[in-house]
Amino acid sequence: MSRKTRYSIEHRVQACEDYRNGTHSLEEICTALGTTRKRTIMEWSKKFEKYGILAFQEKLNNKSYT
Repeated sequence: MSRKTRYSIEHRVQACEDYRNGTHSLEEICTALGTTRKRTIMEWSKKFEKYGILAFQEKLNNKSYT
């Protein structure tokens, strides 16, 4: 199983803005990011609309289980 690709906050925000503004199609954004999962971009967009840039800030707690 391959590892999940990590995208920078800047890439996520730009992808969301491009998707929301209609600057680029969903397929163009996926191609630019090197992914085939359109759902990921749509989920990012929903979170970005609701929480803004805070949606992509790294969480400091619960990184591991005890």
